[in-house]
Amino acid sequence: MQLSILTLQRLIWATSFAVAVGLFPQQGQATPPKTDPATPTTSEKSTPPKTVQATAAKQETTSPKLSLGEDGTIRIPVGFTNGEVKVMMKAENLTDALMAGVANPLLKGLPGAGFASSTEVEFKNPEAIGPGTASRVWLWTMVISNLPPNSSQKRSAHFSFGKVEQLIEYTVTNLSPAAFTWSVAAPGVPWLAWFGYPETQRTFPVVVTTGDYPASDLRLAQAILRDGSGALQIALEDIELCESATAPSPSCGSFSINARTNRTFYVRLKDKKDKNGQSIWQDGKYAGSLSFAVNERPELQTVNVTLQASSFAAKGIGALLVVIGIVLAWMTGVWARARLLRLEARRPVLLLRDSVETLIEEINHAPEIPDVSLEHTKTALTKIREALETEVLDSLNLLPPKLPDPRGDSADRSAKLKDYLDKESQLVGCLTFVCEGMRRPWREWKPPESDSIQGSIKTALKSLDDVGRKVGDGEITDPKVAKQEVQKVLYTFDTARGRPVERVEKPNEIEEPTLLQVEWQIARLFQLQWLVWGIITFIVGVAVLIVKDPGFGTMLDLVFCLLWGFGLPTGIDRLQKLGPGDIATTMNINLPLTKKNP
Repeated sequence: MQLSILTLQRLIWATSFAVAVGLFPQQGQATPPKTDPATPTTSEKSTPPKTVQATAAKQETTSPKLSLGEDGTIRIPVGFTNGEVKVMMKAENLTDALMAGVANPLLKGLPGAGFASSTEVEFKNPEAIGPGTASRVWLWTMVISNLPPNSSQKRSAHFSFGKVEQLIEYTVTNLSPAAFTWSVAAPGVPWLAWFGYPETQRTFPVVVTTGDYPASDLRLAQAILRDGSGALQIALEDIELCESATAPSPSCGSFSINARTNRTFYVRLKDKKDKNGQSIWQDGKYAGSLSFAVNERPELQTVNVTLQASSFAAKGIGALLVVIGIVLAWMTGVWARARLLRLEARRPVLLLRDSVETLIEEINHAPEIPDVSLEHTKTALTKIREALETEVLDSLNLLPPKLPDPRGDSADRSAKLKDYLDKESQLVGCLTFVCEGMRRPWREWKPPESDSIQGSIKTALKSLDDVGRKVGDGEITDPKVAKQEVQKVLYTFDTARGRPVERVEKPNEIEEPTLLQVEWQIARLFQLQWLVWGIITFIVGVAVLIVKDPGFGTMLDLVFCLLWGFGLPTGIDRLQKLGPGDIATTMNINLPLTKKNP
């Protein structure tokens, strides 16, 4: 009976031990109870320990199994320090005894060993998903705070559910997955930007492709586009990344992209303004690169871009400058050439007319002699002077026109003008001999003289004036004939004075008059043309050789600058051929020789 009681006590102890092991497997096996030393050793005495060990092993194989997240790794967006994610937790090998009387589990994050104490992890709002007979699945809201950038922490949490008390390990990270891939592609054509009328176009499309993982915070990280001269540039602050071509500015910035996705974005050129709100000039050709970045990868994706920006205003200004250039070219090449041709053609006319004016002035300042008026000679000179007026020459189509004649009859006019001036020059030569002959009687007029002396002087002057009349009427047109007539009158004058006949002085050669006004106009036009061509050549040379080259300064650059000045347009050479005296020399006009009044 005593043995039976002991046996019963041992069975009760084994059952209690098995239940304790099933509820608290993490505590290991229980220590066997002490046996009574007085108890005899029998075969029944060794049976209970074997039963306990078998039951404990069975309980160990059926203990709860916990899993948190995907492979125990919890990810927040790359580069983020704070995040909130949904995490799935699964518990298996649960029994009714373990889950008795419990509805919701508890999961408390524990501080990570060896990591910053500022990092906090909180699990809240568990949601049960499809409970099974021996397992449970919950969807937890996991809040992560103050996780250092680019870090990965191995942490643990305490799980409590009914009679289950267990620690679970997991890893929280904001690093990108090792297999993250992405790319940016741009069209193989230039980026064309157009400002203003009829419609503004500022965008340039790019396609972003992601691999098996999503991309976050897609943004423009770097941008530099420069024009050919290196003086103007489009920088990062001048452009923005937008999700549509017509999207307003609030829809531009940074974006997230789902995994395995092709998505088109648009790079837009901003309307750049100065501090006064005025738009800054952005027209021109720019070349450079755009670089994009995401949080999942430190490397940038770069695309090469050629930007060609223009506007209606720029093209209008360009067209206006073309017109201005044409006008300047016309003024310096056509109008100025015609003006110079006309002035050069007038030069011999003015020289001849100046000779006539000299003779008229000489007669007007001659001594006043009663009954001697010399009107015939003055009338002949006045007639010649009027024939040399510009209006008369234009009416006869003898001078080059103010604008080039499309009929191209300049050569005919030059020949006609030469013949006309030759004829008038012959008449001026005749009258020059007449005035030269009058100088001797004028010098000898010294009143009061005897009546015979005064009479001979008056007779000589009247006879010489009659020769002038014949020249004016066209009876004498050859200077040689006029010279002979003058010599006859002077011979008679000397005979009447009872003295040897003096030789008639040979007319002095012309002392070339100073035509200040004409010379000044010609010089001014030459200076103006040289100035215009010089400025144009300088501006073009600086723009082509210096401004456009960011590495200017080599010896070859300096040689090019030196030689650029020798590359003036050939129009300068043509203008040089139109220098003073060219037209008169080419026309071969013979001007009369005269001498100013002493």
